[in-house]
Amino acid sequence: MEESLTGKELLHSKIIRDADKLDNFRVKEQDSIHTMLDVSPAQLGAEPVSDRTFHCFLSHTPIRYSERETHMDMWVSYLAYIFDLNFPISRRYVREHDYINKLVDKIPYTDPETRNRMEAIRKTALLYLEQQ
Repeated sequence: MEESLTGKELLHSKIIRDADKLDNFRVKEQDSIHTMLDVSPAQLGAEPVSDRTFHCFLSHTPIRYSERETHMDMWVSYLAYIFDLNFPISRRYVREHDYINKLVDKIPYTDPETRNRMEAIRKTALLYLEQQ
């Protein structure tokens, strides 16, 4: 689809896409887990992050809807929006609002492997944002 857009159309498309992702970070911070995922925070924190989702995140790859296996995969896919941001100012906005830490810390992890994977995801995301 992007191939058919003119320079100006493509620029506007990228601006709108980034704005939508940034708004998603705000919503994920403010809304309840139950509203977003139809599970309690405790249920979410007990679920695993699938191998596919974990490896996609560590390789800085956006996570496709069809590849998510668990609610926790869905949560991680929201964090992976950083890999599809188009502009440095958008990545800076995520850093300045500390969205990665806020969203990772929003979940009470009771599964030790999930907790460890989420810490690796946090480190990967923060390093990516710092280097971009």
